[in-house]
Amino acid sequence: MTATLDRAAGPAGAGPKRTATRRRPPVMRFIARRALSTSFLLVGVTAAVFAVSRFVPTDPVVANLGTEAAQDPAIVEAYREKHGLDQPLPVQYLTYLWRLLHGDLGQSIQTGQAVSADLAARVPATVELALAAMIIALLVSIPLGTVAALRRGKPSDKAVLGGTLLGMSAPSFWVGLVALYLFFFRLGWVPGGGRLSLEYVPPPSRTHLYTVDALISGDVALAMDAARHLVLPAAVLALPMIALLTRFVRSSILDVLGEDYVRNARAKGLGEPTVIVRYVLRAAAPQILTVVGLALANAFVGTLLVEQVFSWPGMGSYAYQSAIRLDFPAVMGVCLVITVAYIIINLSVDLLYGVVDPRMRVTT
Repeated sequence: MTATLDRAAGPAGAGPKRTATRRRPPVMRFIARRALSTSFLLVGVTAAVFAVSRFVPTDPVVANLGTEAAQDPAIVEAYREKHGLDQPLPVQYLTYLWRLLHGDLGQSIQTGQAVSADLAARVPATVELALAAMIIALLVSIPLGTVAALRRGKPSDKAVLGGTLLGMSAPSFWVGLVALYLFFFRLGWVPGGGRLSLEYVPPPSRTHLYTVDALISGDVALAMDAARHLVLPAAVLALPMIALLTRFVRSSILDVLGEDYVRNARAKGLGEPTVIVRYVLRAAAPQILTVVGLALANAFVGTLLVEQVFSWPGMGSYAYQSAIRLDFPAVMGVCLVITVAYIIINLSVDLLYGVVDPRMRVTT
């Protein structure tokens, strides 16, 4: 809590009077407003996904029971009644919202388990994959974009721009298949799929990230095996992120290089690495942070095809299987998780602006 001190005239002969007024911090007001707007956004997302899932031209009964079983009226009626498909659409939607308010995402048609339980088991795998891809993308794109900006117009700059164009154009599933064939089948450098080899068991769950949990438990061999399974799908997922971030880092640095304070720093005799790190990258950080947040949020969507190629047991493969089986509760649960991930990442980026640039701190 913050306090403002106001001075007011007191009784005769008394000194200034100090009164403290408690006010809600600007950051808390900002978060409260975002939480309110988020509630409306989530309702809109559930309505849109519900409408799309219900108006697809395929019957979920046939998709889940098969053609032969779907021809038996008794089986069809029992199936529709069990999953609430016999109710009018408005009733189905309101029932779903009521359960959602109580933390119930419904029951998965394909697994027979609660959607929340399925997602709790799969989301950590997707988070680990997305974070690893983000780390790879940052480690590659920031130096690459910086070099391209400093060597603008030279062959190295043109090569970087051409490479980023290919990186953004190549489909992730095709890159994944080629990488799997080359590095697993031909060279044998990495495992074929999954999160761990068959001879290992998952480490004790603390963060639910296998690489981190293995290191916490002191099992280096297990951590190395988890990292070997993680590196190739993370690199494939990171490729379009590297292309996007490299181009944006280059553009942001070019905008800053012409500023007076950069020229003054060079005129003072500071070394080029010092100028780049302390002045150029620091000034370009807010712009880069925006794209980093968007890239990380998009990574959660991009995992769908990558997880299928590498048999990664995450949310993407769960979403794919749910979509082809017309598992409405599971599809809506995945969409809600992705929406919440976008909201949390965007909110975090907004708050981090004040860390990387104090001039951009929330004041209203």
